Amino acid sequence: MSYKLNKTDDSLLVELQDGVIDTTSSDLTLVGRNYKGFGEYINENFIKLTESFASTSSPENAIAGQLWYDTSDQRLKIYNGTTFRIAGGPIISSSQPNMVAGDLWIDNEQNKLYFFDGTDVVAVGPNYTATQGKTLLEAVTMIDTSGQTRAVLAQYIQGNLIGIHSAKEFTPRTEDVLLPYAAGRVIKVGFNPLYTADNGDNIAFRWNGIASTAENLVDAQGVSVASTDFVRNNERDSSNVIVDQTMDGGLFVKGLPGVKVGVGDTAYGQFKTTANDTKTVIDILNQNQPFAIRRKVGSDQIDGLTFDTLNGRFGIFQSTPTVTLDVTGDARVTGDLTIDGNITIGGASTIINSAELRVQDPQIQLGITDDSTELDDTGIDGGGFVINSLNGSKDFIWRNATGNFTSNQNIDLELGKSFRISNANVLTATTLGSGVVNSSLQNVGTLTSVTVSGNAAVGSISSPGALNISSTGDITINTQKITGVATPTGNTDVTNKLYVDTQIAFEPMSLALDITGFTSPNAPGVGDGPINDVKAVIESVYPASAAANGKVAKIHCTSYAASTISGIQITVSTSPNATGVLQKSTISVDSAGTQNESVIQDIAFINPATGTVALDPSRFTMTFTITAGVWTWNSTIAYP
Repeated sequence: MSYKLNKTDDSLLVELQDGVIDTTSSDLTLVGRNYKGFGEYINENFIKLTESFASTSSPENAIAGQLWYDTSDQRLKIYNGTTFRIAGGPIISSSQPNMVAGDLWIDNEQNKLYFFDGTDVVAVGPNYTATQGKTLLEAVTMIDTSGQTRAVLAQYIQGNLIGIHSAKEFTPRTEDVLLPYAAGRVIKVGFNPLYTADNGDNIAFRWNGIASTAENLVDAQGVSVASTDFVRNNERDSSNVIVDQTMDGGLFVKGLPGVKVGVGDTAYGQFKTTANDTKTVIDILNQNQPFAIRRKVGSDQIDGLTFDTLNGRFGIFQSTPTVTLDVTGDARVTGDLTIDGNITIGGASTIINSAELRVQDPQIQLGITDDSTELDDTGIDGGGFVINSLNGSKDFIWRNATGNFTSNQNIDLELGKSFRISNANVLTATTLGSGVVNSSLQNVGTLTSVTVSGNAAVGSISSPGALNISSTGDITINTQKITGVATPTGNTDVTNKLYVDTQIAFEPMSLALDITGFTSPNAPGVGDGPINDVKAVIESVYPASAAANGKVAKIHCTSYAASTISGIQITVSTSPNATGVLQKSTISVDSAGTQNESVIQDIAFINPATGTVALDPSRFTMTFTITAGVWTWNSTIAYP
């Protein structure tokens, strides 16, 4: 009869059958009725209970309320039905554990202590995290030089002592633990800031706030500066009139806004730097009012440079400029001067002292009066240009009496230029124009080129230059060769035999080849493939000696090595008669030297098999080139 084993709450743990043991329902070995050797298991159960299952790993089949001594933590833990919790003392964990009222938890990640009141997890302390370091006010006892104890507050930030708060003034002794001071420094009433190291530099601690009163300002070197050493913005004299301020040094304003000037709260101008320090600017903030730079002459102030902001005009010694740049007085430009607009020049004469004069406009217009009125032919008589020379002027002048331009010099055209009438060539250095159809030539020298529009019979033609033949009919070469033809360069050029033979020799060869079973030096798809086998095939089809170096062969290679055969069916008959598909033969052998035994010598399978072949080709392109009279492998590219 089986045992029904219940837990304390009367719930069934397990129904234990006779003659067996149970090692999975709990961490104790449960012994069934009449199980042989039960004594060992019962005694071991007592040992486990005595040592509370002491181990570095938790029991595998724990029951709620079970104790376990964790030998790695050396703590007694209790199973709550979900996990083992420490039975006594705080819980140590880097994350918040499941807690019940009264539990203490030490966060070993932030080094902080919490307690659980049944509702909230409350931080006990410290009030800083491990990553923040020691950051707090700490009550500390110091000993002064007279041996008297002094209670002070030491202020720490990230483990660094930054200051001491004291209710009384005293001088601490040099051996005091809190002393990052020189011997004899006085601790004053209130907050005493310390000097802390920052990147190797000593930086004084400073209050960030507002002081209601201060006698002096102390700079970084500890120098006390009185208020009279500063420039004020509203210092007044005895008559309550604002007076000018004076500085003994220059003024360097750092920052983009620069310096503003104005009256009252209205800024009239600003000297500043633009963003990214790209430009220094004087801004005129008083809209539509002029800006002037003056010079003093006696008791007068004369505007040297005036900027009319309303109309966008500059005046130089001109207080009321009427154009964009209005200059009163002479002007000189020692460098280049570029003017994109028109130029109007008054005065009696215009003198250009320049070695070179360039005019972009293709026309220079002459004979136009100052009111843009054009003159007639009589008015421009004698107009043109004259080049003065001690050896006589060189003229190109319009003569109204003849209606012609007249020159007193020869006209020499450069080579390649021509005389034209109505834009038609009349005469060049070597040729009459095509429009000249009539002439009275008596003699003609050596002709270097002849064009005949009618029939022509020529016995022999010898031309040192190009010979152009234009015919409306066939040109017959009486079954003779045309020799001396150069290598063609154009699509319509005649070719010679050498050119044709060379083109054929270099024409790329294409070939499709089954490389299944080829293996030298590699099988298809391995490395560069069977390039030696393929090269041997090319050599047998097209020997390298029959073509020129540089000839290319592109071989389309196919391998069926990956093909498969499936569905093979074989019908086997074991019938021993002669018509069966499985036939056997026997042979007699001696057994122990006294008798013959017949044994099977061979089995022959004679019927055919059937199935399905699935072709799975792999394709490659191999490229070879004839180099030094031998086919040479270049590349192997597999098709995707």
